[in-house]
Amino acid sequence: MFRAGERKVSMIKAMFRILANSGRKRAGLEENVSADVIDSCSLADMSRIARALNQTMEEAMRAETVNGGEADDEVHDEYMEELERREKNG
Repeated sequence: MFRAGERKVSMIKAMFRILANSGRKRAGLEENVSADVIDSCSLADMSRIARALNQTMEEAMRAETVNGGEADDEVHDEYMEELERREKNG
């Protein structure tokens, strides 16, 4: 069974790997970063990575929009919205 601290480290490692490989893909590089690369990090390094991930997630939540407006929790039927747009424009 994972302890809370182990679960946090596991999540940080997974998020780090995903973000690092996403950055490499965008740069046209091979996606070859494994979560194990983080094992050699010091606690201070891990703390900085965790802070950066948290800031990124908070920024993403603030930036989330629906149709250019503020994010909401409503269910959107994108198919129906597209049909309505086409009827309106066509």
